[in-house]
Amino acid sequence: IPPQNFTIYYSGSFSSMTPLQPLLRAVSGVNKKHKISIVVSIATNLSLKKIKNVYPEGYHNGYVKFLGFLPHKENILNFSKANLLAISLANNKLTADFVYSGKLLEYINADTPILLLNNSTSAAAKLIEKTHSGFCVNIDSQKDIQDLLFKLYSQWKKEKKLFQIQITKFP
Repeated sequence: IPPQNFTIYYSGSFSSMTPLQPLLRAVSGVNKKHKISIVVSIATNLSLKKIKNVYPEGYHNGYVKFLGFLPHKENILNFSKANLLAISLANNKLTADFVYSGKLLEYINADTPILLLNNSTSAAAKLIEKTHSGFCVNIDSQKDIQDLLFKLYSQWKKEKKLFQIQITKFP
């Protein structure tokens, strides 16, 4: 993970239930608009070809770093090297009542801020709010995602960190 760049780490697969395109489009848009460099590091068992097909512009512009499949221990070590840990959940009835995934619990335990793309009333968003472990933004609003990314990037650029997570109460 490149330490000189503001880095968002995404671990896992992506599908219609866990779409990565909204995040990748937002990163591309905010990078172009503000002439900055936010990078998304992706650890996945999906092929590089599929990532290039889903997001050719970002891959060719260096906004995406493909890490391939990583052993669990190495993957967890990468959590602390990133500035944000991303989770993307489709905005639908199933994710509104989403049972907390192991990935979300691992992310909360990582002490690195979480970026949840979903909606602010989902079970995952409520958990992030209760644990003060990150940010939730509407997955359906490119403007909101880009605005939040630029705000977080600006804070990081100024302070070189976002915040330290201190879980005071776990539901």
